[in-house]
Amino acid sequence: MQVSFRGSLLFFSIQSLHHLDTVYTFSSQWFLEVFTQCLQAIAPPTNSEPSSFQLYVDELVEYLTITIVQKVSIAILTKHFLPFVFYLCSMLILNKDPNLKPETIISHQEWKFLLHDKGIQAKCSSQVEKPDEISTEAWECASAMSDQLPSFQQLLEHISNNTALWVEFAESSTPWKFNFREELVHKAELKDKQVSGKAFSMATVNRFQMLLLVKAFCPGLLAGGMKWFISEEMGAIYSSKVPCTLLSVYKSASSVKPVLIIITPSKNRRHTALQNNMQAVAFVDVLIAIISFLWIIVFIYIL
Repeated sequence: MQVSFRGSLLFFSIQSLHHLDTVYTFSSQWFLEVFTQCLQAIAPPTNSEPSSFQLYVDELVEYLTITIVQKVSIAILTKHFLPFVFYLCSMLILNKDPNLKPETIISHQEWKFLLHDKGIQAKCSSQVEKPDEISTEAWECASAMSDQLPSFQQLLEHISNNTALWVEFAESSTPWKFNFREELVHKAELKDKQVSGKAFSMATVNRFQMLLLVKAFCPGLLAGGMKWFISEEMGAIYSSKVPCTLLSVYKSASSVKPVLIIITPSKNRRHTALQNNMQAVAFVDVLIAIISFLWIIVFIYIL
C-alpha cells in the first residue's frame, strides 16, 4: 500500500510537467518499467518479522523515489528541476503520504497563495499603520496573508510591534534560518493578547508558512527557500540536480529506448554568434569597397 501510494503520486507529479513545457511527455509504460526495475533491485527480507518488512518497504519507497527523480532530471531542463521537485514534495505533504511523515502541514489556501499573486492587492481590513521601514510590497503581501490565511491573523500587529526584527528578517541572506528572538516575540504576543486575545507567533510557523513569509519580505530568495524546504522535508539529495554523464545515460538506453540528445545554444552564445556574424559581414563589406576602389584606380590608369 505504501509503495503503490508513493508510486501514484510520483506518476501524476511527472504528468504535471507538461504545464512547464509541452515537450515533457512520460508514458505509463516507461513508468511501469522503472517501477518494476526498482521492485527487482531491492531484495525482500528473509524473515517474516514486521520490523524487517517495514525496513524493506521504507528502503523500497526511498529507492523508487530517488530513481524516478534522477531519471526525470536527466530529461528536463535545469531551470525546471527545482519546480518539479518542490511540486512533488508539496504533493506528498498535501496528500499525507504515510512514508514521508512530515512535520509540516500545508493547507490548500496556503498552497494557492504561494502559487498565485491574486488577492495580494486586495484591500486590507486591518487598521494597523505600515511602519516606514517596511516596504509597500511586503506590507501588502503581509496584509493579504493576515486577511486570507487563518494562520497569519494578527501578523500586521506582530510586524508593527517588532519592526526592527522584521527588517533584519527582510535583509537576511537566509531568512528561513533567521532566529526570531523569543523574548521579543513573547512581548509582542502579550501586547497583541491585550488587544484582541489572538496573537500571531513565530513559534507556530511551519516550514511551508516560512516560505510564504519569504515570498512577502524577500521574494528574490524564494528559490533558495524552496531548496531548503525540500532538504528539510525529503532530504538534501533531492534539493539539487544530480549531474549525469553520457556513459550513465547510455547504460540506461536499449534498442527500443534510444537516447535523444537535444543541444540548444544559450542566449549568450546566440548573442556572441550574432555579433561575430555582424563583424564578418562588416569586414566583407569593407573588403569589397577596397577592391572596387582599386579597380577604379586601375581602370583610370589604363585610360
